[in-house]
Amino acid sequence: MSLFNRAISRDKFAKLFLSEVSRMQPNISSSYDPDQFIVKFESGQTFLGNVYQEYNRAPRKFKKEVLQRFAATAISMGEEPQAFADVAGNILPVVRPRSVRESLRIKALTGTIMGGDAETLRSPSTIAGIFNVDLAIDSEEAIRSLSLSKLQEWDVSLESAMQIASANLRNMSGGKWQEPLPGLYVSSWSDCYDVSRITTKDIIEKLQVKGNPVALCATRSQILVTGSQDPQGLLAAMILGKSAQENDRPISLIPIVLEDDAWRVFYPEKELEVVFSDAGEQEHPLACYRNERIIERSVEYGEQKELLEEYFEQEGIDLFVATHSVYGAETEDGWDVSAETATWTKGVFTLLPEVETYMLLDPENQKVWMIPFELAMTHFGERLGATEYYPKRYEVRSFPTDSELAATGVTPDVMT
Repeated sequence: MSLFNRAISRDKFAKLFLSEVSRMQPNISSSYDPDQFIVKFESGQTFLGNVYQEYNRAPRKFKKEVLQRFAATAISMGEEPQAFADVAGNILPVVRPRSVRESLRIKALTGTIMGGDAETLRSPSTIAGIFNVDLAIDSEEAIRSLSLSKLQEWDVSLESAMQIASANLRNMSGGKWQEPLPGLYVSSWSDCYDVSRITTKDIIEKLQVKGNPVALCATRSQILVTGSQDPQGLLAAMILGKSAQENDRPISLIPIVLEDDAWRVFYPEKELEVVFSDAGEQEHPLACYRNERIIERSVEYGEQKELLEEYFEQEGIDLFVATHSVYGAETEDGWDVSAETATWTKGVFTLLPEVETYMLLDPENQKVWMIPFELAMTHFGERLGATEYYPKRYEVRSFPTDSELAATGVTPDVMT
């Protein structure tokens, strides 16, 4: 079965976008460049890659909303603000998955987008390593991005602009939490900036939770907060978060925890001890967090695989982009992941995703090893070269020796 929404083609999306633009403003002049995946207007050009990904990820009943919002934004892009003072009161932080901007960065490497190079497309601000924080100018008509180049033109530092944006958000963030269970808080602003509240940590810290605050940035319009020592709250947060994603544009179901004034990724199924009521081995009640984390990563790795292959072929780089493979079964609650793997083949220069288990293949000797990531890092981690890509990927140009493989204690199987 397919885990994810079936994507429409880029050209079909562009046709839908142009149709919506024409409906909103019948006399507008525009043209589509399929090679660059941009639409050109008299006032400038709009790159479709970002919203194309968002459209394909959105639940079916919200795809039209995504299209309408972006079309309205594109139409309103004609007049640039002339001074920082004109927009300072309307600047707000926007939190989105880091993988969205990373895909744009890879496209910039291939030259398939215009208006920026790979370095300028790196987000200058991240949260917990998995979210980008960008700036936007909010108006009644649309939300438009505020670029670093525009700030530089105004001689305004990014730090100053971020502080102003956070202050603006704080001023519109009074008393909008619902508490469906003691210690579980659900935002109800529904103003497109709910998840952006993680940038205002003082608002989160005021909530009464067990342990440290844990945030689930489920959708654009919903953030859930509970405690790191509250298994019931964490389980309820996941259930509510998944339900919210059926009715709004998804952001992420990977939880982050606020510790020592900083956010980091939280692993409930590993970090929270649970006392089982029955004897014998049982699945951790918060294993659903592992499932969602792996599925999200698989989407991100899959979306970038073709882009990286195109880039390596264009640049003549001899590097195979390994597939992020997920195995499991469908259940009433979604997808139960049994394994997350990637293949590392002897003699093949490979870009490996970070997975729970690597399948190491030695075709010449017909052997295969299933080695957990932690064991691989312990015994031959120097062969896994860190890269700048997100989500994490490792460049491997050599295969572990027999002694390194033996040291893992893993017995090889015979290839069939």
